[in-house]
Amino acid sequence: MTPKSPARPLRIVQNRWAFSSADVQNATIGIPCGGSQHVVRIKSSGALDRRNFADAYSGSVSKRRHLGPRLSLRSPTILKEARRRDRTCGPCYSVPMADNDTLSHAEGITAQGLHVQYGGYHALTDVALTLPRGQYSILVGENGAGKSTLLRSLAGWQRPQKGVIAVNGLAAEMHERDMRGWVKLVPDTPQFYPELTAWEHLTWVAEAHSLHSWQESAASLLHVFGLDSNRRAYPSSFSRGMQYKLALAMTLLTQPAVILLDEPFGPLDPYSQEYLAKRLREAADGGTTVMASTHVLPKDYPPDRFIVLDQGTIIDDVVWEDVSTRYADTSLSTIPYRLLKDALKTRRGSSA
Repeated sequence: MTPKSPARPLRIVQNRWAFSSADVQNATIGIPCGGSQHVVRIKSSGALDRRNFADAYSGSVSKRRHLGPRLSLRSPTILKEARRRDRTCGPCYSVPMADNDTLSHAEGITAQGLHVQYGGYHALTDVALTLPRGQYSILVGENGAGKSTLLRSLAGWQRPQKGVIAVNGLAAEMHERDMRGWVKLVPDTPQFYPELTAWEHLTWVAEAHSLHSWQESAASLLHVFGLDSNRRAYPSSFSRGMQYKLALAMTLLTQPAVILLDEPFGPLDPYSQEYLAKRLREAADGGTTVMASTHVLPKDYPPDRFIVLDQGTIIDDVVWEDVSTRYADTSLSTIPYRLLKDALKTRRGSSA
C-alpha cells in the first residue's frame, strides 16, 4: 500500500508543475486555463506535464480519476493552487487577475486580414472588422459560413494562420493572458466538469477571477434563468438549454469587457431569450462589447449592427439605423433571416 504523504503546493519547475505527493502519481486531472483547458498528468516522478486539451470555458476532465479526499477537483488544495497558477503561470496563458480599472478602459476588438484554413477548407478569408467598445453586434450566416471560427479566433481559442487581432489596442498574440481576462466566449456546446455542481462551477469562476461579494449576483443569475432549484445538480443532468443558461451565468458573473456568444438564443426558451437580449443590450449600453451569432432574435432590444458572413468572407456590414429603414415592415425576430437572404441573393444571384 502506498504510504500517504502530505499534499504540498504545486510549483513551476522548467515549464512543468512539480508535485511530490506519492498519493496522486500516475493520475490525470484537468484544470481550466481561461478559455482553454490543460490536462495535467501526474507521472511517477512526481512532475506534472501539461498539454492543451480543449477549448472550453469551464473545460472537461480527461480520464477522470478520484485523486483522494485532499486532491479531488472540489478540493480546496486544487482550487487554491489553480487560482495561484492563474496569477503566476506565464507559459499556461491562464486567466489574468486584471483589475477593474484596466477592464473598464478596454476599447473592443480589431481584426485585420484573418485567414483560417482546415486542410483544403477555407473557414475565414481576409476577414477585417472592428468591434468598438459598447457595441452590440449580430453575426449571421449559413452553416459553415465561418461564424464559430471567427468567434473562436476573436476569443483567442483559435489562432489564425494569417492576420492580426488586437484587444484594447494590444496585439492578442503578444498579450494572450490579458486577452483571456477581457474576452469571454460561450460556445454553442459548453463543456463542464462532471464532478462539480452548478453552484460549484460558479464558485470556481468567482475564485478564478478574484470576485468579491459575488454570491448574491450568482444566485440572481440562477434564479432568472430558472436554475436556482438545481444549483446542487450536476450539469451533465441538464438539458441543452439549461447547460447554456449555466454557461451564460458563469460568463455574466465575471462582467467581462467583451462577450462573444455562439448561437445563444437557439437553445433558450422565449422568456430566457428576452431576458438575455435585454441583458446584452444593457451590457453594451454600459460599455461592454457584445457579438452574438444567431438566426433568430427576440422582438425587443435591437442590436447596433449586423455582420453577414458567407464562405469565410464578410459580404454585408450594416448598422441598425439602416436595417430598420430597409426592413421597416419586418419584425426584429425575422430580420437576421431577411438580411442574410438578401445578401446571399446579391452575392450569388437569383438562385440564392
